[in-house]
Amino acid sequence: MERGGNMNRRLTFLILIMFFVGALGFSADNDGHDVTLTVSEIFEVVLNPATTNFSMSISSATPGVQPTNATDNTDYDLHYTSVIDAGTHKITVGGSGDFAPDGTTLYVSATTRDGGSGLATLGTGQSRVVIATDSAFTGGDIVTGIVSGYSGTATTEGALLTYEFEVTTFADLVVDAGKTITVTYTMVDV
Repeated sequence: MERGGNMNRRLTFLILIMFFVGALGFSADNDGHDVTLTVSEIFEVVLNPATTNFSMSISSATPGVQPTNATDNTDYDLHYTSVIDAGTHKITVGGSGDFAPDGTTLYVSATTRDGGSGLATLGTGQSRVVIATDSAFTGGDIVTGIVSGYSGTATTEGALLTYEFEVTTFADLVVDAGKTITVTYTMVDV
């Protein structure tokens, strides 16, 4: 019996050795983990130069005709970055504060230019968007159809803004010491 008992012990011992050797054979010499990568929808816009306020004045006329409208396009640019999920982004413009002086309207136009994105243009600029009249803030879309890309940051990139301060109803025009309109640009998902 002892011989059978030894045999069982040997068999058990061999099975245990095979188990441990097998376990060692299957143990890894490396390890790993999952890395989850995400890209979020991005819509960022900045006005350049950011802190430059300016004034526009209707202050001259040729005798016998309506006063000359004021135009300012002295390198005010919108620079923007867009990453879309689906559809497009757009930039809207709006006004707040004082309305325009009686008989006048403030407009803005955007001309999109080649940018850092490698695209010919990033979006389509709109012309003569009304920011404010003498009785309301209108606002609207100033750059539309923006896909994933970035406009660049140089003064020759992004959307060049041109402001126009125009007499719209001459009969309502009166001298005005100054109205301040805060113009705000916002990029939104379409």
